[in-house]
Amino acid sequence: STVTLSDTTANCTIYYTTDGSTPTTASTQYTEPIVISSACTLKAIAAAPGLVSSNVSSATFYAGRDPEYPVNPTGLQQGLCRLYYEATGGGSPLPDFSALTPYSTALDANCQIAQGSEPDNPYHSGRGNTWSVQFKGYVTVAEDGLYTFYTTSDDGSRVYIGTQLVVENNYYQGMTTRQGTIVLRAGTHAFTVQFAQG
Repeated sequence: STVTLSDTTANCTIYYTTDGSTPTTASTQYTEPIVISSACTLKAIAAAPGLVSSNVSSATFYAGRDPEYPVNPTGLQQGLCRLYYEATGGGSPLPDFSALTPYSTALDANCQIAQGSEPDNPYHSGRGNTWSVQFKGYVTVAEDGLYTFYTTSDDGSRVYIGTQLVVENNYYQGMTTRQGTIVLRAGTHAFTVQFAQG
């Protein structure tokens, strides 16, 4: 599909972005209809000599991607449910968690683990390798849109929103950042972050 932009201000120039960032006069200048071939958030401003730039106009285009609808649970408490396992996968770091019983569980404030080639195991002292963990919780988004999630891990990690895999970073590797995008409807969504130290 294509998008046409216009403004009624005389002698104005339109600038836009498609990565969700706020456009400025240094952004891409609009000269012809914009071809939308993948899900994105389009933001644009109009600028004219001697005038203050316009407010940002934005729209999200799904480009055939079905949005994830919120679950909006009640009775939530602050924190993340942490499930710790003394196992990893075979050909890749993460195990099949559905076949495992957690070694321990707890409520954590976040899912950050100290960096390093072999990070200290914060859940079982003395076990440096061959362990994994899942963090389960909820994230609330204020408006419909295209959202980007990241993990940085050594070794493997993944992020799920609901049951949809959003970030695939499940590799034997040094510290590596990977990202993924998902279209979310406004509301509260379940998420799971997984990590394994091989």
